[in-house]
Amino acid sequence: MLSRRVFELAKSLSFDLLLGLSVFFLVVSIEKAESQQSSRTRLAVDILNLKSRQQFRGFVLNANPNEDLKIAVSREWFQHFDEKAYAKVDKEAKSEEERARQQLKSRLEQLTSTGKHPAFDFLVKKELERVTAAIDAPPDEECQFLVVRLKRSLIANVILASESNRRVAIWGWSERLPRIESREVSDILKELKSKDQEFDATLTVPDLSTRFPMMEQSESQWRSRLAIVSHGLAERIEFQGSGKMMIQVGDDKQPQNANAIMTQMLQAQTESVLGDLLGDPKSKSLLPDGKSDWVKAAIVKTEALGMGYFHATNLKVDPLGEIASVESVFMVKHVDGDWRVAWNGIRDERASQQMADSIARVTKDSQIESLKNSLQAIVGVNDTFDKAIRFGAATMTAQQNVNEQFETFVERYLRRLDGPPL
Repeated sequence: MLSRRVFELAKSLSFDLLLGLSVFFLVVSIEKAESQQSSRTRLAVDILNLKSRQQFRGFVLNANPNEDLKIAVSREWFQHFDEKAYAKVDKEAKSEEERARQQLKSRLEQLTSTGKHPAFDFLVKKELERVTAAIDAPPDEECQFLVVRLKRSLIANVILASESNRRVAIWGWSERLPRIESREVSDILKELKSKDQEFDATLTVPDLSTRFPMMEQSESQWRSRLAIVSHGLAERIEFQGSGKMMIQVGDDKQPQNANAIMTQMLQAQTESVLGDLLGDPKSKSLLPDGKSDWVKAAIVKTEALGMGYFHATNLKVDPLGEIASVESVFMVKHVDGDWRVAWNGIRDERASQQMADSIARVTKDSQIESLKNSLQAIVGVNDTFDKAIRFGAATMTAQQNVNEQFETFVERYLRRLDGPPL
């Protein structure tokens, strides 16, 4: 057990740091016992082969096995590849676009302003003005992409490009380079760099959602979109924790009882690691196909708040492997009462590979030295606290990375209420 002195010192530490430092006890006491990959090509795009031997090249938009598969294809490629099929899909897209505008207008008119969230209300107002104008005077310009919907029973196989290759394709389409679908990644990169010698494909990819035709949205898609926008512009529901322990965080919801927090974190992390040792399937992440214990805990707390969405982040540690793993999820409650994943991300960081600046951010806290002395006096191990500090740095780095992924995801949905596709 920790002394009262240690918990008094811990009260001044950030929640993220408490998560990282709590692994200290696992390092001392626990020993560790003991994906599928998609086919890749050198092309920058996804390839969808039909049983009829027809082929589509573009960007697969959804992976839900219960829905028709949707693939975005450029007009340039589609028209050249199959002019007859292109004409059919183009005609259907224009008809759907008319219905989609009317659908969005009706939904926006049903949203009532409470006056509590001016940013949200402003977006709704501007979107209503935009879609009304498009209904009155439909734009003449053709969009760059079309979306092809295909029954899964018609598909022979799908070859997904790697994430890095996809990024190159998006940059190429953004610059309207020709023949993206048939060129190798290296060739596309060469042309991109010829246009800009400082081009960096790892930067945040441009948003191409305005280059798609407007599409109808199911009730499920609309609820997810509203939840994302509400989280970004209205009320944020955030949880952080480890194992089954989830604590609501925010500017006005900082943890108050450091003693209870660290005790719960220790218990939760111990249960998680022991679960791995014993082969307990419940200790594994079940996202996105199921709900792990930490997600269930966040659902219970969110429903108690009367809310229909939340963002939760969970820390899992591998003490002897010195890995801090941060998993994050945004969940939305649907009409049938089921909670479904709208976004999830994960980041692993090795404690031994943390840079000096990351470690400095942890150690600069004025109470760290006192906490170090107290912990070392209890355990009698000189280097263990340094390992805990590295774990703290690893946790903060992983947390920051996952948070940036999530904020980038949310930001893309705050510009308009009909894209990007969900």
